Amino acid sequence: MKVILAAGGSGGHIFPSVSLAQELEKMEVEDIYFVSSKRRLDKNILINTKYPCFFLSVNPMPRSLNPFRIIAFAVKLVADAVMSFYVILKVRPDVVVGFGGYSSGAIVVVSKLFRIPVMIHEQNFLPGRANVILSGLADRIAISFKDT
Repeated sequence: MKVILAAGGSGGHIFPSVSLAQELEKMEVEDIYFVSSKRRLDKNILINTKYPCFFLSVNPMPRSLNPFRIIAFAVKLVADAVMSFYVILKVRPDVVVGFGGYSSGAIVVVSKLFRIPVMIHEQNFLPGRANVILSGLADRIAISFKDT
């Protein structure tokens, strides 16, 4: 089985994904890949793992209607979608698990275009914006708190 874990933007997304990778490995899943952002924090955490990694742009969704931020977001999102197509075609995963944050957006959407099952993992009590938006594409949603 091939699994892509998409997490980035904060340690709160990445550390749970690394824990899942370790548990999957115990279940003898050998092909585990990470998709994360190019942030220094993300790279520093994932460099210490043995899993192959792909890095997308640092592209948080704008919180305001500032046209410059919206245009910059759209341009980076297209670039991330192109990179996500590359990753999906190269890895050919059986499942993609999104942990939220801007690193999971493009790869989850592209995965659904290829009809690859998607699971969203929400590790916070209040779901983040990315997971709220991507939840409509998810085949399964995993939560850490029953009231989430």
